[in-house]
Amino acid sequence: MSSGFTLHELRLSVRFVRGYRYLDRAGEALVRLEDVLEKEWLPAEISPKSGNMRNDLLGMQMVFSSEGLNVTQERVISPPHFHDQACKIVDVLASVFQVDTFIAPAVGFEYQKGFDASQEQQAETALRDLGLVGVSEKVKEILGPTPQALNFTVVHRVSDRWGEVRAEHTRRLAAQVIRQTRRENTDLRLIAKARFLPERQRDALNAILAAQKLLPEVPARAVQVELENRLEGEVARADFSCSDFIKESLDWATQAIDRIAQNVTKG
Repeated sequence: MSSGFTLHELRLSVRFVRGYRYLDRAGEALVRLEDVLEKEWLPAEISPKSGNMRNDLLGMQMVFSSEGLNVTQERVISPPHFHDQACKIVDVLASVFQVDTFIAPAVGFEYQKGFDASQEQQAETALRDLGLVGVSEKVKEILGPTPQALNFTVVHRVSDRWGEVRAEHTRRLAAQVIRQTRRENTDLRLIAKARFLPERQRDALNAILAAQKLLPEVPARAVQVELENRLEGEVARADFSCSDFIKESLDWATQAIDRIAQNVTKG
């Protein structure tokens, strides 16, 4: 988009009710996930209490434990792949763990506009120019007339229902200027033991390593806008559509960042 904002991270989180019932099924869940997900998914750290898988070709990671599930995709952003793989993960875990109720399912987004390391003040100015919040006269009297940095979060309750589900529906907007360095996406422990991996996992790792060379550099400074769509409280599995929830969240976030971008363009 013209303002320079790009989608940097997607994430889905779901908590389980009384998740300690599932501790002895982590291994079975990982085997099932390997069967239904794309072949580039590789198991990482595994314990009786949790499971961790990565797909570095898609920039995705999945972690589950007795408390819940987190799926993230960063840098290699592909909303259709995220939508497909995240929903399959939820379906498999809900089936293996016999989940009847989810708690607080949420989809989050990080959008960034990058700057060089020497442009921190320009980034702060760009954040203020978004016009998302203002600094009150009282704050100026306390801190001074010219704020140097902003860091804020706004949470809004949309309604007490989501579709046919009775749940408090909240949306969150946060923004700040961040410092960051490039991280290695690929688990170095996997590379070290590559020759001991099964053929399927070895082929997947080779494809991942080749794709890593094509990734763009991470900007040293960035204006980061976070958006989150969340259902608070308990939601029955039978009433919850992961696919619909991710689609609705993505549509909302896309419209929201476009509105934010319009503020920059008009400024």
